[in-house]
Amino acid sequence: MHTEPTCPLKAFFHATAWLIPAMLLVRIFESFEYVAQNSWPTNAMDWLLLALSNDMLLAGVIVTALAVIFLISFWLVGVRFSAAVIEILAAFIILTSTLLSLYFIQARVPLGADLFGYSWHDINETIRTSSGIGVWEAIKLVILACTVLTIWWALKKLHPSRNTILAYLGSITLACSLYWLLPISTAGATNQVLSSNKLNAFLNSSYKYAQETQVKIETAKSATPDQEYPLMKPANQLDVLGPFFNQASSPPNIVVVTVEGLGESFMPEGRYGGFTPFLESLTSSSLYFPNFLATTGRTFGFLPSFFGSLPFGEGGFMSEGIRMPAHDTLISLIKNNGYRSNYFVGFEASFDGGDVFLERQGIDHILYRGNFGAGYQTMEANDGGFSWGYADADLFK
Repeated sequence: MHTEPTCPLKAFFHATAWLIPAMLLVRIFESFEYVAQNSWPTNAMDWLLLALSNDMLLAGVIVTALAVIFLISFWLVGVRFSAAVIEILAAFIILTSTLLSLYFIQARVPLGADLFGYSWHDINETIRTSSGIGVWEAIKLVILACTVLTIWWALKKLHPSRNTILAYLGSITLACSLYWLLPISTAGATNQVLSSNKLNAFLNSSYKYAQETQVKIETAKSATPDQEYPLMKPANQLDVLGPFFNQASSPPNIVVVTVEGLGESFMPEGRYGGFTPFLESLTSSSLYFPNFLATTGRTFGFLPSFFGSLPFGEGGFMSEGIRMPAHDTLISLIKNNGYRSNYFVGFEASFDGGDVFLERQGIDHILYRGNFGAGYQTMEANDGGFSWGYADADLFK
């Protein structure tokens, strides 16, 4: 008994047609979760229409790319195996889209190429410290998965006509063409961020990151010292801060307090002005810099950025570990002037190699989660059993 040969067009239709409604379901899940945790954005209809168009245009590109893979695989190994490969790739795309939507719901910003600045250790640590997925969120994800599987199963049972398949392929081709002709917003106004497809935002950001990395590599091969280090200039040792300080008979103690997440939005002219009244009161009686240039946008680059104005490099200055280039920081400079230095933190000092960096500065003592001693209680663990460590009150004591 001979089995009927599988039609390549039908096989491709069955392998990919479910991906489009699945992408819409992910969008519905993301939108409902966002509204549930926040509120309906202004011009909600514009948001939803723009979101729908962004998702459909990206779907056209994805299915077109899968069609190319299918044709190559079909030519090499046959229809059935090629269709299975395409279904696996489509499932991976939907899973990735869902994870990126979950990240956006938690962080309120799409995940971009900043992901590549983390080590696997730091990614794992960050995931463990997130608020996690509650029972209701888990139930919604199960419903989403079951709905997608139902659609996949129903379309597998469908016997589309030749005209239906041709109309499907024509729509995909049109959507793919429009994707390249019409720019898709991934940042900017609030509605543009909400309506952007989070997978598209991540892919665009990653592509730009790869381009910039390649340009840096090519430039470094032929660059002169002036081109490779455009910010390196002869030292101009003007004492611009001295006039603001009172001269003392002995060296003063220096205390540096850093606050996680305390950005411009919380300062007097910021969106949440008044949130930290005591700190704001200091701005009128202290040296206050309303504008500052950071060499990093995340916690993992804080130490070298703040204490040494050190460049971020390819993956973060501290990611070099013991191979960090020779450098000076405020810590090492005051160490050479008779100071004893101490570092106090409530979490693990090894996060992103911070302990290695501090040892390079000649730090005298590090108080961290591992050596607080008795009498202090770590913060409550999340659902995954992870706690960052000790709260600010315990650290202050």
